[in-house]
Amino acid sequence: ELISEPIIDLEDLILIEPSESIREKDMVFYLSSKKIGTGKIHYYPESFIIQPLEQSMPPLLFKKAEKKHRIKIFRISEIKKKK
Repeated sequence: ELISEPIIDLEDLILIEPSESIREKDMVFYLSSKKIGTGKIHYYPESFIIQPLEQSMPPLLFKKAEKKHRIKIFRISEIKKKK
């Protein structure tokens, strides 16, 4: 699923819910020692992929066993556009 336009602008407010469970194709905010950004998550039996919303960035692939050690992921529940 390709994203044709920016969903989040610099002036927008993002509501993230750290205690919410994350499901297939949810929009997420991710944070690691090397990367920070937003994307859509896709789950597979042994791994998961985060497709960044920024089209110039490649997908991020993680093994499920490494998830807790390498990256923090939070579900984005709402984006409020600047008026």
